[in-house]
Amino acid sequence: MLERCGNPRHPAYGNYGGRGIQVCEEWRNDFWAFAEFWGDIPFPDASMERLDVNGNYEPGNCKWATPKEQARNKRNTRSVTLDDGRAVSLAEVAEDNGLSWATLKDRVTRSGRSLADALDLPHWTQMRTAVEIDGERRSMAAWARHYGIPYDVFRDRIKRGMDPKDVVGLPPGCHVRTLVAYQGERLPLKEWAARFGMRYSTLYGRLRAGWPVERALTTPTMQAA
Repeated sequence: MLERCGNPRHPAYGNYGGRGIQVCEEWRNDFWAFAEFWGDIPFPDASMERLDVNGNYEPGNCKWATPKEQARNKRNTRSVTLDDGRAVSLAEVAEDNGLSWATLKDRVTRSGRSLADALDLPHWTQMRTAVEIDGERRSMAAWARHYGIPYDVFRDRIKRGMDPKDVVGLPPGCHVRTLVAYQGERLPLKEWAARFGMRYSTLYGRLRAGWPVERALTTPTMQAA
C-alpha cells in the first residue's frame, strides 16, 4: 500500500500514487493506529478495499471486502445509475435481481433497453420459478424488487418452504432491532422474545430458518417446557 502510493518506481504507482491516491498521515506514521482500525482478518480471502476507488486509504474510505466486492469496485467495472441516484455495478444489479451478468449486460448494451425494462423482462428460468401472492404470479426476482427484499433472501426463503406471504412479511437480515409484525403490533425481535418467554437467539434462529412468524413465536421451547 505504502509502496504503490508513495514510490514512483513501484510497478503499480501509476494506478495509485500517480493518480493522487495517498495513505492517510495517521496510518503512514502510526502502524498501531492502522492495525487497530483493521483488526483481525474477518473471513477467508478478505482484502482491504476503498469505497471510493479514487479516494485515499483512510478510515472513512476503507473496509474489508470479499473477492466479489473487490472485483465490483474496480475502475473498469461497468456501473449503472439507479433511480435513487446511486451508482452500482451491473454485476451487482444482476445478482440482486436473479439474472446472470451476461444476460443483463446483453439487454442493456446490445438491445438498448433501459435498465428498468431490462430488469422487468422475465428470464425463462425465472418463469419456471414463478410465485403467486394474492392471486398474482410473478418471477421471484420481480417480487423481490416489488417488496424491496434482496433476491437471494427471497429465493432462499421460498426454497426453505416458507409461504410467500411470510416471505414478504419478514424483513431481510432480521436482527435484534428488526421490527416484526404479529397480530397488529410491530415490535423488535428482542421484545417479542421477552413477551413469549424465549431467548432472542431462539426466535432469531427460527425466523432465519424460515419459520412463519406465528409459529416462531407460539411454538414452546424446551426451556419453557
